[in-house]
Amino acid sequence: MIYKAIQLLPTHGYAGITLMHVARVCKAPRGSLYHYFPGGKDDLMAAVLEAAKEYGLGTFIISSSRALTLQGYIADIGKALTAALSASHYGLGCPVAAISMSTEKSNPLNQQCKVIYADWCLALQARLQAYGVPAAQAAALSANILNTFQGALLHARLAGSGEPVVQAAMLLQRETLQFAH
Repeated sequence: MIYKAIQLLPTHGYAGITLMHVARVCKAPRGSLYHYFPGGKDDLMAAVLEAAKEYGLGTFIISSSRALTLQGYIADIGKALTAALSASHYGLGCPVAAISMSTEKSNPLNQQCKVIYADWCLALQARLQAYGVPAAQAAALSANILNTFQGALLHARLAGSGEPVVQAAMLLQRETLQFAH
């Protein structure tokens, strides 16, 4: 049910998903959703965000590469995102982005999105430092990499092409040449 909701987010958005819709897509009785998610849609979306920590962009940041260089690491993230986009017929989207853009800042789901984004930044910072990027620069660079790939995902979906992700990876590789050993 959680993964079906994740798949529905890019095309329906947070506001467009109802428990009835998820139950229908899962071919599950509506009551089973309320059994697992007694708080309704917000409980389901909280579970979606928990899964999103390991899904999507977070996966690519943390485990997509065994590259020997920072530029190779960035290229591998771009290749993995492009492959995932292609496999999804360019329907892939980030559930964290979808929920964060659709909820009020005071909403607990929005707060959960902020925590996930911060965790992704910290994980990426650690990877950057392992590639020799000084700590003082790794924080800003990690946010730039996340923001660039998030934007590229959006443009790739709109274009129906992985080219925006490829271009983003090339741009980020050039930006990080200063840290090459």
